[in-house]
Amino acid sequence: MVIFEDWLKDYDFWGYGDLDLIYGNIRKFCNDQVLQEYDIISGRKKYLTGHFALYRNNETVNNLYKNHRWHQHIFQHPAHKAFDEKHMTSVVRYQAPGIRALFENFAGSDGNWCIKKWHKENGWEVKLDNGELINLQSKDEYMYFHFFNMKKGDMEVPQVDIVPNTFSITEKGLKI
Repeated sequence: MVIFEDWLKDYDFWGYGDLDLIYGNIRKFCNDQVLQEYDIISGRKKYLTGHFALYRNNETVNNLYKNHRWHQHIFQHPAHKAFDEKHMTSVVRYQAPGIRALFENFAGSDGNWCIKKWHKENGWEVKLDNGELINLQSKDEYMYFHFFNMKKGDMEVPQVDIVPNTFSITEKGLKI
């Protein structure tokens, strides 16, 4: 038995993401070909990330966590142990033969080196325009933008009744 098994039974994939994300066109990055080819999809190149991961909904993938010899101990420990990132990355990379995983940089982030470079040199702006999330300086498209550092400080967030289809993210916050 896996947690939420009854809720997941009708879905091909399940996943998780952080609340401090703005999503662009997810299907452009996780298209039918990618979903057919991979069992696990991570939003970062080096590890399974806690801010975005998708898992194929089948018995093998859903039970991968059991391959980690300390999973029960970690789950019962009161402190955060980053099991979804650190420990599951190890399981997927080294203890899951036959599991096809995609580790790819799909995200823009205020913690991202390219955003920081633009911020220092030119300022930066990422625009959500009818579902496409584009870095206006580099012209890169992102699947999502992660407010990694901005949420920790003063960030301008205009009050609106209806979120528009087009707005920008800058080093200062949201611009409508």
